[in-house]
Amino acid sequence: MSNGSIFYGKEVVGDIKIGNGNVNARKTKTFNVTVDVRSYRLSSNKSLSDAMNYYGIVDFSSFVVLKGRIHLFDILKIRKITTKLYCRMSLDLRTQTIFGLAV
Repeated sequence: MSNGSIFYGKEVVGDIKIGNGNVNARKTKTFNVTVDVRSYRLSSNKSLSDAMNYYGIVDFSSFVVLKGRIHLFDILKIRKITTKLYCRMSLDLRTQTIFGLAV
């Protein structure tokens, strides 16, 4: 199982859990992840509520570590392969859109 976090500034506001799966050679796999962002995790950070109420735009970043194994012809097994992903996004709460998505 792989995991990650959603950040507002430097504080974690959500957790990501990604289940196990298989990908064949020279293929990619697309998956959707749903995350609950919890503002109570912020340590009295008023800037989030100000951003939501005044501007209607909230900036988040995410960091995910994907862990896996490689099997080559059922002969060679390489373990502990990891990939790290970082993403930034802005949410416009008034129009309910995501913009400024950067990987």
